[in-house]
Amino acid sequence: MKPAAPVGTVRSARSLGAATVAATPCLLMAVVPLVTLGVFGLVPSFVMAVRRRRLADWLACGVFTALSVAWMLRIALTPDETEGLGFAVDLLLLLATTFGATVHTLLAWPLRARADHAVRGA
Repeated sequence: MKPAAPVGTVRSARSLGAATVAATPCLLMAVVPLVTLGVFGLVPSFVMAVRRRRLADWLACGVFTALSVAWMLRIALTPDETEGLGFAVDLLLLLATTFGATVHTLLAWPLRARADHAVRGA
C-alpha cells in the first residue's frame, strides 16, 4: 500500500503536464457544441461511437444527431421572432444540443484513453 500524500503536496510539473495533455482531446471535443451553438453537437458523440463501437455510444450519437437535425430545421423554418411554445421549443433544442452535448462529452469521454495517454506521456 502506498503511503498517503501530505495534504499540502504540490504535483510536479511533469504530472501536471501529462494530465493536461491527457485532458486536451476531451476538452477540445467538448468545446465544439459550444462554439457552434449546438449545430455540430453530434460531432463529439459520433467520435466516441466510432472509437468505442458500443451500442450505447451509437444510441447517444443517434439522439444528438436527431436533436441537431431538428435544431437545423427549426432554424430554417422558424420566423425571425417566436413566442410561447415556439420559443420554448427553440430554447429546449438550443440547450439540449449545446449544453447537453457538452456535458455528455465531458462525462462520457473514455477515462481509460485519458489514463493510457497520461501513462505514455510520462
